[in-house]
Amino acid sequence: LDEKWEELDTVYKAAEAIQDWMPLHLALSVVSTADFQVLPREASETWTVADTGKAVPGSAVWRQVGRARRVFEAYRLHKPLERLPCW
Repeated sequence: LDEKWEELDTVYKAAEAIQDWMPLHLALSVVSTADFQVLPREASETWTVADTGKAVPGSAVWRQVGRARRVFEAYRLHKPLERLPCW
């Protein structure tokens, strides 16, 4: 649960930092992801983020948006869940 609160805090800080320039969803779509890679996983596995060692230039605001993008990317599955009928 503590991890989830940290993730929410990261996203809220990014939203507050960028709010005077653009909406968060737009900033998330254009911020660079060159500094990290989310490793493939199954839906039941925990996610792992690997640093690529590449530094991404930009201001502190864009670094906060980049950290928020890490949070969102960590929950993205590389293949869709298999849906099974209920009956």
